[in-house]
Amino acid sequence: MQLFTSLDLNYWICIINKENWNIISSNLIWGVKLNQKKKFEQIEPGDKIIFYLKGGIFKGIFESNSKMFESYEKLFKPHPTWNRNEIFPLRIKIKSIASSTLETNLIEILGKLSFIKKKKNWAAYFFRSIIKINKEDYLVIKNSMRKK
Repeated sequence: MQLFTSLDLNYWICIINKENWNIISSNLIWGVKLNQKKKFEQIEPGDKIIFYLKGGIFKGIFESNSKMFESYEKLFKPHPTWNRNEIFPLRIKIKSIASSTLETNLIEILGKLSFIKKKKNWAAYFFRSIIKINKEDYLVIKNSMRKK
């Protein structure tokens, strides 16, 4: 079994909708579109992941449990007005390292997050699937999470 040190780890925010949160947290698999491959393949086993539910909620603390793989099994729900046939084939396995009922509101910690430079335009930072963050921002989010 390989052990990971904090020097080896990357920290990620993964942006999803509520419907896919239920799928991800119960199946412990996360998937993205093919056009996200360059960023997604950077996620390594042991990396820490926090999910951001559209609307302003950080939810759950997870760890990547695999390298990226492809699967064309229909698992996730596509956006209803975009490509309704999207199946998010690039995937990683994840494991929960804290209760999936933990969450925090973005607005409550916005001032403490360094990756959001323009605080008034915070929503613009979440128009993508994956955001790599530093350890300090990860800890701000993690330490502010409470059971809901």
